[in-house]
Amino acid sequence: PIRGFYYITILKQCLNLKKKHRGVDVRFAGIVLLQQNSAKKRSQKKSYEKKIIMSLVTTAHKLNSILKKSNFIFSTLFVLIFFFVLFIHLSQEIRDLDLWLHIKTGEYIVTNKNIPMSDIYSFSRPDEPWINHEWPFQVITYLIHRHYGFNGLIVLQNAVFLTVFFLIFAMGYRKRNYLMLVTGLFILLLASSYRFTIRPDMFSVLFLVLFVFILRQKREHLFILPLLQIIWTNMHGFFFLGLFIL
Repeated sequence: PIRGFYYITILKQCLNLKKKHRGVDVRFAGIVLLQQNSAKKRSQKKSYEKKIIMSLVTTAHKLNSILKKSNFIFSTLFVLIFFFVLFIHLSQEIRDLDLWLHIKTGEYIVTNKNIPMSDIYSFSRPDEPWINHEWPFQVITYLIHRHYGFNGLIVLQNAVFLTVFFLIFAMGYRKRNYLMLVTGLFILLLASSYRFTIRPDMFSVLFLVLFVFILRQKREHLFILPLLQIIWTNMHGFFFLGLFIL
């Protein structure tokens, strides 16, 4: 019935067209009207398809925006979890027995205002020559212990190793590889946690990472390296690693 009604409507339009333009064949008029209606339907179909495509593009754009936001939230949360776990590992009781020697030597240096050149502790071999290549660390640990106690020393340990891992994270961070990077940092944490002690070599780790970080920056920052090398040479015996990197 619908199709019949459609053809009746077309026929009426043909008759009206014939009356309006005398001499026009009804069959020709019908063909023209059918073509017009067909073109109109195609135009409506294209318009409808265009609306659907635009709707799909808008929806995809919104989903992409939501995924980006969720990805940023997830990556930020993952990074925060890592640094929290690192902080927990670093905030443990002092286990290194050499620390007491360093604190006492630092006290001697501050009190006497000179660096001992011979052994000041040995009973069996007094005045044995001693090249104390860690004296800045000893002064730092003594002053922190005197003013802030053992908690201050733990804070020092936290500050050094958190800086080390943050610099490594900053050098390796890319938006697309944060998951792999943080996973690698977790592995590094598990592999090196036994060395999280208050020793002079923790500054060697810090200076090593600082050297690499500065060398990756602009040349204007290279003037810092000689100053760091001087401090490193007096801080720990691994100072030659700085020269090796250069």
